[in-house]
Amino acid sequence: MSGRMSYNTSMSQKRHSNTETDVVNARFPNLSALGDAKGKRAREIIDSLAKFPQENPFPVLRLDAEGNILYCNVAGRVVIGQWSRRVGETAPAEWCDLVRKALQVGHYLTQDIVCGEQIFSMAVAPVAEGNYVNLYGVDITQQKKYEALLLKSRDELEVQVQQRTSDMNKTVISLQQEMQERRTAEQALRDASRHLDAFFTNTITPLVMLDREFNFIRVNKAYADACHRSIEEFTGHNHFEFYPNEENQQIFVDVVRTKTPYSAVAKPFSFPDHPEWGVTYWDWSLTPILGDDGEVDLLVFSLKDVTAGKKAELELLAGQEKLRLLSIRLQSTEERERRRLAQDLHDSIGQLLAFSSRELKRLHQISPEFLAESLHEIGVQLDQAVQQTRTLSFNLSPGILYDLGLETALEELLEQFERNYKFSCCLTVCPAPKPLAESTRVFLYRAVRELLTNAAKHAEPRHIDVSLTREGDDLQVIVADDGCGFQVSPESDTLMTSHGFGLFGLRERLDALGGRLELDTAPGRGARVTLTVPLDVQPPKS
Repeated sequence: MSGRMSYNTSMSQKRHSNTETDVVNARFPNLSALGDAKGKRAREIIDSLAKFPQENPFPVLRLDAEGNILYCNVAGRVVIGQWSRRVGETAPAEWCDLVRKALQVGHYLTQDIVCGEQIFSMAVAPVAEGNYVNLYGVDITQQKKYEALLLKSRDELEVQVQQRTSDMNKTVISLQQEMQERRTAEQALRDASRHLDAFFTNTITPLVMLDREFNFIRVNKAYADACHRSIEEFTGHNHFEFYPNEENQQIFVDVVRTKTPYSAVAKPFSFPDHPEWGVTYWDWSLTPILGDDGEVDLLVFSLKDVTAGKKAELELLAGQEKLRLLSIRLQSTEERERRRLAQDLHDSIGQLLAFSSRELKRLHQISPEFLAESLHEIGVQLDQAVQQTRTLSFNLSPGILYDLGLETALEELLEQFERNYKFSCCLTVCPAPKPLAESTRVFLYRAVRELLTNAAKHAEPRHIDVSLTREGDDLQVIVADDGCGFQVSPESDTLMTSHGFGLFGLRERLDALGGRLELDTAPGRGARVTLTVPLDVQPPKS
């Protein structure tokens, strides 16, 4: 299909070439009288400018009043491909209706079109005197994605706050557009100049033509409107006279020196004549046009205002930071509640049960023989209740963690697992100091306990190693078992077993603490989980 389309386009351009030459010669009969050098130079400049539609990275098409496709640049092939049409054929019925409507109302209309994974906003600009319309496309794929993501993030934020999670995806997608793939078009001077003029005048993309000294040669209405100036104000002035910026000026100089196009994505800029606008953000490209001598003759400056999208991105990042802080606060609150409940269990219910057990034993000593067996059974039940209360209190909030630190608490934890399960445990601790915030210390303890529980339930290990190592300003906690391992999807890093939700929760909580989780496992070769968290090495506040 692509080969046939390319053939029809080139044939169409060849037919246009003869017509354009005749019209230009009729309009400029004395062009050859200018002399070979000047005439050639004039043709070269107009020829160079005529390349604009083909060099435009966005779709540019021309349709007559009946909807026949008269012209299509390189980027526009994706549009006529979506239509399943070629140059010279008639556009789909809905677009033919849109062409007739635009010519009838006399001003441009817009229509979105989805081409595979790209979405274009097509401006249908009528040219009444020619009884045709020009279609100018702008890639709004990222804009649509950001709009959808912003709505989704706002909805998710409320749900996530209620559920005490931080499930918001980081969305920092840079918008980058670069003019590519120049195509040499054999078009006659007058028709090419008229096409270029129509494109330059009617495109909704701000465009500027500069000389190699950055003086304005021509600006279109879209650029003048974006600057809140009239087109006439730019004549006879230098770009950096109106918009001084040392960094941008050096970029312009480098483009002329290297003859290499430059593209910027979401580059901030403050208009000196409109400080009330604050910081604005622009995608822009600067493309040099070379003469026959290989030197830069003209510069094409193309811009796109992405301020709204960039500010939406910054709002998302700010929302993520707020959610992260909220998650930390919620975890701290949860831990305080755990500690209070554990203390209450130990000081109230635990003490009452211990006292009852002690008194029952005394009663058992003086009770009649027929009550001895019943009192003994009650005593056994009370002792189990006391032990379960102590275990529950320890699991809620182990006091040893606060009193003696993380290393001692982990030793006690590993001993407990060795008693309860049929595998051995080993704890290795480096001697370097490991200052940790209380919230981080509590998280690491609970994380190791959760990993040990997962291994005990699912991996059937014979041995588990736990190590604490300081790496610079980070602490690495590694839990490695020799169990059966499990499957991880390489495409999405999504866990495919019951381990998944636990490790997913650990990863999210590590993100909130500024850490990370690394997993190395496969069926039949055990699992190795590495938790990395930042140490509390900041000097204390006075």
